[in-house]
Amino acid sequence: MLYSSLGPVPIRPILVDLDLQSIPCRSIAPLPTSERAVILTTVLGVGSTGAVYQGFLGKKAVAVKVIEVLRRYDYKKRRRLRAEFNVYAHLEELYKSKKLAKRITPQCYGAFKSKRLDIIVMGLHGSAL
Repeated sequence: MLYSSLGPVPIRPILVDLDLQSIPCRSIAPLPTSERAVILTTVLGVGSTGAVYQGFLGKKAVAVKVIEVLRRYDYKKRRRLRAEFNVYAHLEELYKSKKLAKRITPQCYGAFKSKRLDIIVMGLHGSAL
């Protein structure tokens, strides 16, 4: 495993090009072209859905949840991650409309997909769902 009971484990920085297809969302604007790459620097944890890394989107510290779809049962992980993204997207809509004044989740910068990979990019600080 890439983590330990002592906390996050630094890794050799990995550049992830976000030229993956953006998952459409009306409440989260697409990232500008200048911010279409994220550098993963530390494994924060691994759960039933996938791994979460600390990284940088430009100069912003972010959390990046990554799902690799390698086997048939990984499609369930993909569905869970996309359902989680839909919740973040709905909350972003409520924040923008001022119907929800206090932020209860990290800011979501978007979700990206390819045939074998799904990624959610979120603010590093805040409570996760």
